[in-house]
Amino acid sequence: MSTKRRRGKREAPKKGGSPGKLVPSPHELSALRFTFKRGNAAVISIFALVLVGVFTKVLSDKINAAKALGERPRVNDILLSSFPKTGSFWLRFLLSSVMREGEINFNNIETYVPDLEYGDNRKRFQRFEGTPPLRLFKSHQPYLPSDSEMVLGASEKGSFWWDKLPKCDEMIGGGMEETQCLCPNCPARWSAAVVVIRDARSTLCSYYNFQVALGNFEGGFGEFLRDREAGRYGYDYVQWLRSWLDSEEVRVVGASFPFGAIEGEAIEGETIVGEEEGLTSVYLIRYEDLKSDPVGTVTELVDKFLVPGAAEEAGFDEKVVRAVEQNDFDSMKRKETRDGGGLLFRKSYPDAVNGGFAILNKGRGKEDAKKECWVEEEDVRYLFEELGWGGVEKKLGYMHLSF
Repeated sequence: MSTKRRRGKREAPKKGGSPGKLVPSPHELSALRFTFKRGNAAVISIFALVLVGVFTKVLSDKINAAKALGERPRVNDILLSSFPKTGSFWLRFLLSSVMREGEINFNNIETYVPDLEYGDNRKRFQRFEGTPPLRLFKSHQPYLPSDSEMVLGASEKGSFWWDKLPKCDEMIGGGMEETQCLCPNCPARWSAAVVVIRDARSTLCSYYNFQVALGNFEGGFGEFLRDREAGRYGYDYVQWLRSWLDSEEVRVVGASFPFGAIEGEAIEGETIVGEEEGLTSVYLIRYEDLKSDPVGTVTELVDKFLVPGAAEEAGFDEKVVRAVEQNDFDSMKRKETRDGGGLLFRKSYPDAVNGGFAILNKGRGKEDAKKECWVEEEDVRYLFEELGWGGVEKKLGYMHLSF
């Protein structure tokens, strides 16, 4: 007997001669149902995979607070901190040139002294090799005490995935304060820092021109001075200074100028510690000293704070002199033109860079700042009285530098 599969029969022709519909056989109906079910299962599987992928992406794009809080800087890591436009960019080049061989330029500076404002540097923070016997990192963050709401709040993040914050390497600029103490960019977590300062009038004038050139601010200088949101992190410059100078968790152990009554240096071998556990040891560098005597200022910083006793090594003095010569203003401008500016700005502000933005301005001094920015007496009065510069400038030795 034949075992051929039965095919569907065609219905009898309808009146008018048109062929009837093809009626599927039971075998064909069964096959159709199986195909339909298999198709549905495939769709469901794909949908489930998409959901899993999205859920995994959400989780991976959030900070694991417990893990982040446990990743602290090493005991001999140094934070190079400053308010924008106070000279820390130049100091990075000088220190890298002293402590490493070869030319330091705009393309490799992030390898030697990474800027923690740049997300990729925070992402690879633990893997960064540094310059033996220490690692240097740059930051613009103010000093927040360990008991502040922001720091305490950081430790409470991440209990549930929907409470977590974006990953550190995705936080740039003004939003970074939300996560700074879940990232290495948190000064209170460092045992040692170099803090660069500058006369407020020169700093704010330079910063105003800088923000205008980046396209971050439109308006006059007086408006910029009074706009707290125009200053990054919600801190004006005087607030930023006071966050370091007035903190009970900071101990100034050295400076490039006579700062108050500095009592000794808390340096033990190659490990820099505070007078008590939990303090951040700070060395203050005044930009004006770096500009007037770069060789002496860098020598003191390295020998007394970064690598104690370095000045006794053969050839150290020549290294410092060579570093200063290779990184004077004209040399730095040539490097910036040749290299196309800094990596952070090329990535974050491509339109400004393509439009002629430069990290290095014309090297404004206090007289330039006076002519360009501080033309209104009410602005000077606002700086001294409302922002409180009058209570800080004497402590930092700026009385004789005032205009």
